[in-house]
Amino acid sequence: MTKGPARNDPCRCGSGKKYKKCCMRKEHAAPVPTPAPPGEYRFGPGSYGTPGDGFFPAIACLKSVGADEWDYHFLLVNPGEHLGDQGAADAQAEHDLNMAFAEKQRTGLDLIVAKELRSAGYVSVNHFEVIPDDEPGMGWRPASDEPQGNEELGYDPQAQQMILEVVENQLRDNDPPETRETLARLLQEGHTQRQAKKLIAILVASEIYHMLNDQRKFDQDGYIAALRRLPTLPEELRED
Repeated sequence: MTKGPARNDPCRCGSGKKYKKCCMRKEHAAPVPTPAPPGEYRFGPGSYGTPGDGFFPAIACLKSVGADEWDYHFLLVNPGEHLGDQGAADAQAEHDLNMAFAEKQRTGLDLIVAKELRSAGYVSVNHFEVIPDDEPGMGWRPASDEPQGNEELGYDPQAQQMILEVVENQLRDNDPPETRETLARLLQEGHTQRQAKKLIAILVASEIYHMLNDQRKFDQDGYIAALRRLPTLPEELRED
């Protein structure tokens, strides 16, 4: 009997990714759920984000409002899975949705799908727009009234890039975990991905300034306390 690849082995499809990040999801996923009949709900996996900012797995719940007509009921995004590749975000969302539907099939409960997705780290976002159909994949992004590119923090480009990289590293490594928790909370409260990351970056910039100016170590407790107070910034950082 031929042994399949291990989780961390290169995927045999030749994608260059690890097996656990590629075909393992497809081979071990539950069957794709059948869309709900008219008058009910259906779910669709995809991604949320932009090429410049990266992508999060996202899942839309749509409600039937007529023959072949659907309105958005809610959009769920997993801020704990920040991926640079849109296809990887799509695949993760499909995997998570299939797992949630497998639990629905096991329990027979319709409401279990949304509950399972929220347990997996998905939160609702409100400020979004649908990526046009002529773009690849099923996706959503922050509404077009949000500026594109890096947020302006008032620093020279090199310093600004360093600050944003610190934020991205904290989100990727989940260290401290309060950074991801804050991003998820801000998204759920209606802030866009850009707005939320800018607020976090302002705190990082302030902490770096005080480390250099006061010649002290990173104040982890103070930083976490400030994260938990966002979107309210410390008084010294508020714009007039």
